[in-house]
Amino acid sequence: MREMSTNFWVRVKRLLFKTSLTALPVRLLLTISLILGLLVSSHSLRASHIIGGEINYEFVGFKGGRIGSDTLLYRVVLLLVRDCNGGAAFDRSVPIAVYLGNNARPLLNLRISNPKIARVPPDQSNPCLIIPPGFCEEEAVYSDTFELVRSNQAYTLTYQVCCRNANISNIPNSTGTLGNTFTVEISPQAQNFASSSPHFTAAPKSELCVGVSSAVKLAVADKDGDRLTYHLCAPLLGGGPLGGGLNDMHLANSAQGIKPDPATPGPYEELPFSATFSANRPLGNTGFLALDSTTGTLRILPRTLGNFTLGVCVKEYRNGELIGNIRRDIQIKVSNCNFAIDAMVKSDSTDGQGKFWLKSCNRPNFAFQNTSTGQDKVFAYRWEFDINGRMESRDTKDASFDFGTPGTYNGLMILNPGTVCTDTARVVVQVFPSVKAQFDVSLPGCAIGAVEFNNTSVLNQGASFRTIEWNFGDNNRSSSVSPQHTYSRAGTYSVNLAILTNTGCRDTARREVNYFPAPSDAIRLQAQPGEVCAQAGQLNLSLTVPPEMNHPRYLVEWDFGDGSSGTGFTVGKTYANPGTYTIAYQLTAPGGCGVQGNNASRPIVVKEKPSVDFTFTPEEPSARDPLVTFAESSTLADNWRWDFGGKGTSNERNPSFLFPSEGNYAVKLVVGNGLFCRDSVIREVKIKSEGAMYIPNVFSPNENGANEVFKPLGLLPGISNYQFKVFSRWGQLVFQSNDPEEAWNGKINNQGESCGQGTYFFQVVFQSAAGKTVSKQGTVMLLR
Repeated sequence: MREMSTNFWVRVKRLLFKTSLTALPVRLLLTISLILGLLVSSHSLRASHIIGGEINYEFVGFKGGRIGSDTLLYRVVLLLVRDCNGGAAFDRSVPIAVYLGNNARPLLNLRISNPKIARVPPDQSNPCLIIPPGFCEEEAVYSDTFELVRSNQAYTLTYQVCCRNANISNIPNSTGTLGNTFTVEISPQAQNFASSSPHFTAAPKSELCVGVSSAVKLAVADKDGDRLTYHLCAPLLGGGPLGGGLNDMHLANSAQGIKPDPATPGPYEELPFSATFSANRPLGNTGFLALDSTTGTLRILPRTLGNFTLGVCVKEYRNGELIGNIRRDIQIKVSNCNFAIDAMVKSDSTDGQGKFWLKSCNRPNFAFQNTSTGQDKVFAYRWEFDINGRMESRDTKDASFDFGTPGTYNGLMILNPGTVCTDTARVVVQVFPSVKAQFDVSLPGCAIGAVEFNNTSVLNQGASFRTIEWNFGDNNRSSSVSPQHTYSRAGTYSVNLAILTNTGCRDTARREVNYFPAPSDAIRLQAQPGEVCAQAGQLNLSLTVPPEMNHPRYLVEWDFGDGSSGTGFTVGKTYANPGTYTIAYQLTAPGGCGVQGNNASRPIVVKEKPSVDFTFTPEEPSARDPLVTFAESSTLADNWRWDFGGKGTSNERNPSFLFPSEGNYAVKLVVGNGLFCRDSVIREVKIKSEGAMYIPNVFSPNENGANEVFKPLGLLPGISNYQFKVFSRWGQLVFQSNDPEEAWNGKINNQGESCGQGTYFFQVVFQSAAGKTVSKQGTVMLLR
């Protein structure tokens, strides 16, 4: 079928593109349909390549992130293993049926696509045994996340596919029609615990050697740290042979089809074993296989060649209660393996055929290192060398020989000499006259510049440089004979020179290079500020140097000009006494370079701190006349800054300020001596409101021009929410106003009939400019 498919598809494509489907004869359409069906069934439907796998789940959270929600999020993982020495490739998508409780119809039928496919490497834990060629296994991981509503019933997740290989020794599967069921149950307990199932983190060992015992620790992990137990169990049946031929392709997804879609509900039938085999004895009577239920260690000794299928169940317990179980379907292959040892010696080169070359230029004494493989099968060693006509031998794993003089020497290293299981390495040693790597260093003095390296290496007669490699200790290299190099930073650098001659001789030389330049024209003194206050202001001093001099081994010493000193690239200084100071510095580099300097051109001025005080008049100002005059009484001050309680400022020496209303004001005066000497004081000014408002107790609206109206007098500016009301002795409201300027003229609401002579009651309420509520009430006599 594969041989004819290329030409067949070429003919079909030409026919389809030349002729519309409606124009094709019915017989031709049927023929194409049958051939396509045959190709699909033979290349993708039959899955006899599946040799193992499992299905597991992982709890990943609650829907919407709401902890405790009844909608649970799970990641389901289907892992399949196939023999890639034939058969179809993995399907691009698989259906996983989800059943709730004992329901016969699936609640969901998940379809997971785009598996992650990787090659499974063979087990090489025993280097003495060679697994026969042809081992080829692939692993596909199908995974997706879905939602389940918390239930008091179990959810069962199942995938089924046919068919197992026909040549399995321990099951009756000569027709190759026994299929696979991969299933896992999410129990109510697992749902309540928001638990994840155990899962295999690595494929169990599948290639075994007949007659060789193995101890295999199963790699199983549990995200929740629950207690796990391990048991041999039977793999499960699933699917069937239907749908694999031309006439029954439509049955492929049926319960007995080769790819049931959806998978059938449980319970599922166990895989039958042939006579003398069982789930607990998958290798039969001749082989040995035991599983430690606590550690998960498989101990296996196969004695019969063939393919064998078995199952491993891992049960999950929490607080002593069984909450989950996974089942791994495994197929192992038992083969004849070759015993292997390989004689090898650590060398400079080898021809891959058992011959090893070693070279030396500076030492005739060689310490050979035995790197043979399969050394757990080696019980004896033999080294032999012809040294100037004298045969020398050693009987140790590693060996040392002194060859004395330059020359070429041939020898042997033999594993298990005199036995059937032996191997020999031929060893060739070349001893050359010595070479010596060395060099001189020339620094640029105290300047910032290139360091010169002079290669003075001594070569043996007739030799020349093959390679030269300088490592300047700052991640920079050179292959020049005698290079120059400029360092970007000061420091001590370990410089290495490695040489290789045309005769294969190597040598290295190493020297410490101290590069600490100190050019006088590259250093600057920084002093901030240029004027400070005695006993209060700090002067910050620093030396600025180029990046090449940025290194802690430089010593900087300061003379502050007042008998005190300091050290460091950056220092702070506070002077006790006023005056003018010249500051000097001395920078000393490792190796002797030094630079001196001072600030004589711009000395530091230190001023005496001023003192501050002030008075004000009047001492008890009122809101009726809130103008206050201030008089400062500071010493050594030459500038002033007033803050009148946040209502205004002034730079005058003795200012006056009109406060907006009654209240308490924190007046602050800051005086300075120069730019940086400061002193300040705060005093409270109280603007009183007492006596500001008064209300007459009599008025006579008789039109004689005197005392005609009645209202509160002496109200201060800035009042708000003003209310003025007048009542008769019987409580009648005869006048009201919200205007502080409006007065009562003795008439009802200032417009009606005149009120009679007598006593009247008043109320006045308002809010002062300072935010204080003022309320006053009393009587007034109206005279006519």
